[in-house]
Amino acid sequence: MKKLIPFIGLVLCAFSVSAQADSTKIIHDFANHLSMSIPGDVNVMNAEQIRVKYHKAKDETTNFYGSEDMSFSIVVSVVAPGNVKEEDMVKHKAELLAAYKSKHKLLTEEVRTVNKHKLIVVSFYSDVTDGKVLNKQIFGVVNQKLVSVEFNATEAELLKRNPQMEACINSIVIK
Repeated sequence: MKKLIPFIGLVLCAFSVSAQADSTKIIHDFANHLSMSIPGDVNVMNAEQIRVKYHKAKDETTNFYGSEDMSFSIVVSVVAPGNVKEEDMVKHKAELLAAYKSKHKLLTEEVRTVNKHKLIVVSFYSDVTDGKVLNKQIFGVVNQKLVSVEFNATEAELLKRNPQMEACINSIVIK
């Protein structure tokens, strides 16, 4: 029995770490018009993290979230302000994605309905100094603005993060 107690403690500890990694939390952006579930280990990035990772300053139309080591991040931003309709976004998908196609080979390109709203979903790899990053980007209309939710994961994080990206996308609620 004495040998079993440390083993049980180890199993409970491992379960606790696993459960923590699999936990999620809800973020609300754009005056609560967009909500989405994100991995529990992802938090709001501070100004220094944004500067180091994205080489820019925080602005009023963009929210940055990232894992502690920045190997996974989510950027929520306004692409085009004012008077955009969902049906127009879908109708002009080719024009919207032209800039991405000129720079990257798109791995996926689809229109998906999530919680009664149309989203354009694309994914592509981009090269960085120490490898590749998978970018999965979603376009949607929130409060008549074209918005983007971009997920970035390093190759090392891809197996873990790709299912989380899909769960985040499928959790998007637009009011």
